[in-house]
Amino acid sequence: MNPQITKEVRVLLPPLGVLLLAAILPFRSWNGQGFWVVPALFIVCSAIMAALIFGHEFQQRTMSLLLAQPMPRKTIWLLKTGLLALFLALAAGCAVLAFHQYSPQLLTTGTISFSPALDFWAPLIAVPLLVFCTVPWLTLVFRSTLLGLIFSLLIPGALMALNGLFCEYVLRNTGATAFAAYCVLGIYAVVAFPFGYTSFRNLQVIDGTTMGREIELPHGIKKSCAAVTDTLWGQFKGPTATLIRKELRLQQVSFLLAGIFCILAALGALLYMARPISPTQTSIGEVLLGTDFVIYMVLLPILAGSLCLAEEKAWGVADWQLMLPVSRVRQWSIKMAVALSTGLILGFILPLTLFFLGRRLLGLGTGEGFPEFSFVTMLGYLVLLQFVIYAASISGTTVRSILVALCLFLLVGLTVQSTNWGFGGSYGSWMQEGEKVIGRYGLFLLQFALCGILLQTFAFACYRTLRPTIGRITTQILLLVLIICMMTLTTRIVSSM
Repeated sequence: MNPQITKEVRVLLPPLGVLLLAAILPFRSWNGQGFWVVPALFIVCSAIMAALIFGHEFQQRTMSLLLAQPMPRKTIWLLKTGLLALFLALAAGCAVLAFHQYSPQLLTTGTISFSPALDFWAPLIAVPLLVFCTVPWLTLVFRSTLLGLIFSLLIPGALMALNGLFCEYVLRNTGATAFAAYCVLGIYAVVAFPFGYTSFRNLQVIDGTTMGREIELPHGIKKSCAAVTDTLWGQFKGPTATLIRKELRLQQVSFLLAGIFCILAALGALLYMARPISPTQTSIGEVLLGTDFVIYMVLLPILAGSLCLAEEKAWGVADWQLMLPVSRVRQWSIKMAVALSTGLILGFILPLTLFFLGRRLLGLGTGEGFPEFSFVTMLGYLVLLQFVIYAASISGTTVRSILVALCLFLLVGLTVQSTNWGFGGSYGSWMQEGEKVIGRYGLFLLQFALCGILLQTFAFACYRTLRPTIGRITTQILLLVLIICMMTLTTRIVSSM
């Protein structure tokens, strides 16, 4: 096989593998709880593949070598985009496989609001096409895989919101909102694709500038973030305050993503208030709110946990960081305090707060029962954050860390299902089983504390060595699987008492 094709295939295989693993999981046994993972992973993994097709060249500092090859840039562009189109088609096939396995009638019957073509097949075709046309251009503009990925989710969301506002507040025609959204996104894709080719054809790379950095923000945004950080911590001196400022600057993209989430949530609420009178119809506001919350709550914790460790490795300063006079334990404690607090506040408390405020403002009630359940959810959320941190400790880049974290999450789901099949047959949804032991916080505290301590121990061991061996990683993952099996069995036994 052509070495250049082999290189591109190796880059695109991990995101496709994550989506394929999600597609073959037995979602039918989840009783509908958690199947939203498949559409979210389909969107995120498709965007990651499109961002990596050029973004990995910036990460590995090989873009200058690629452009210096004795080959026309048009040929390089066609090779990369052709392979991207093939892998996006395979990703769509994985999504169809997952939907067919979960509920085959979804492929042929629509919902109350939409026909089958508009409800299922149109988004399935539109997402790969939109990603294919727009994400490479955004990656080349920002010269960053992460920023290309984030703005590939932001811009379509903003366009959908503006289109909905225009149709429902100006035209007063709610029936045309969905069709107009496809038209607007289609125009955006048609315009972005030639811009992407032009950007690649005119691309000039200077080594030693921002090559290899995945979170290099535009100068204006970076200056504003630095001003806020200096305002909060500028008066504090010493090594601890300096390390805290450094960790907060690593989380700049997390704060940027949180701001984007709040803006889209506000636009979605405005569109929801202009929803049709008929309760059987779905408004564009509901679609925007659901998509905004799902993608944000999946992406933010993964991003916050990955940036604290993997980004330093991508910059090549991880070795130098360990040579500081501050002890490694102290550095690790500061890193975990900032990463866990950022992930918890931005990824859990912020969406939950907006959820309750939105229900009040939209007249949907106060959401009784959620505060009690949110305590258990918060404990589990912290454990999931530590899974991401562990994934970052064994990964070399932030994007690779995100993919490893997604694989670990799917492994956890597969382990839970397999354990219950092996010891007692079918298992109710996580929500149903959690409600049976909701008052027994001691059980959850013990289980989550054990899992959290184990994850922290493994992540710190990998952080100290920087380059853990395959044998060590395999042993750690097997121990984690064993702990998850024990937690699942304990929960099942207690729920049956």
